[in-house]
Amino acid sequence: MAYLQTAGFEVFGTDVADNGLTACGEALRRAGLEARLTRADMTAAPFSDAVFDAVLSTNVLNHNPRALLQQAVDEVHRVLRPGGRLYATVLNTWDWRYGSGEQTEPDSFVLAEGPETGILHHFFAESDLRDWLAAFEIVDLQRERGELTLSTRPDYRPVIRDAWAVLARKK
Repeated sequence: MAYLQTAGFEVFGTDVADNGLTACGEALRRAGLEARLTRADMTAAPFSDAVFDAVLSTNVLNHNPRALLQQAVDEVHRVLRPGGRLYATVLNTWDWRYGSGEQTEPDSFVLAEGPETGILHHFFAESDLRDWLAAFEIVDLQRERGELTLSTRPDYRPVIRDAWAVLARKK
């Protein structure tokens, strides 16, 4: 949010967790920036239809069961103006955590170890991701892989993140 604001964009942020909103608000205020933050669930955005030119979501939209994942992407579609852009990163089925923990439905697991213990993660195969975003035109889709330098696995091995980065346009 800070980067986009300093680049001249009008930015709004949402989070379902109060502690996330608090931390973000404090960081923005320390940077001398406005904190336009709203507590909201990704499946029910508190915004009017077609009000945003873009939605940015990094590693958020994969934290729900499949039915709610579809509601979340439908909400993104609803709040975007025609031609609006979605940039999102979501986990893919090559991520090191895939298959770890309790499987709740195909490609969805509640992690059993690490800093995200107890949190549901859905991992997308490419065809699944394309189906999920069927209401959008996919402009660019790339696999992003790399070491997270500020994280380690419970056994102290490096964390290799594997995710999809997708840029999509509202049809």
